[in-house]
Amino acid sequence: MENTISTTREKKLYSSAFILYLNFFIHGIGVSILGQQVVKMSLAAQWGTTDDAVTIIAAALGLGRLITLPFSGPLSDKLGRRASTLIGISSYIIFFLGLALSPNIKVAYAAAILGGVANSFLDTGVIP
Repeated sequence: MENTISTTREKKLYSSAFILYLNFFIHGIGVSILGQQVVKMSLAAQWGTTDDAVTIIAAALGLGRLITLPFSGPLSDKLGRRASTLIGISSYIIFFLGLALSPNIKVAYAAAILGGVANSFLDTGVIP
């Protein structure tokens, strides 16, 4: 019986570790997309601005994270890790779609802030 409990516990740990690494992988994709020169030129043309403005959008990811961290942890404690993770996943979906479909830099900046929010909530959902 003890062996079964140990195996179940190990499966939960592996699942949590997988989700944790997946969080960092997804965040890395978002940052990498904004760092690609070809993507920068394409997004700059879409938004009617320069490539340097795309760098400002990438910085907004960090700003969104900094703004959200003080309350995402307490919310995760109150609502639970699953709810926090779902908020993060939903925010990432909106971030990626918002970035791709944004008509101007203001909408893109708001989407990038939401990307930082997503990273913050995913962190609180998977890191004890």
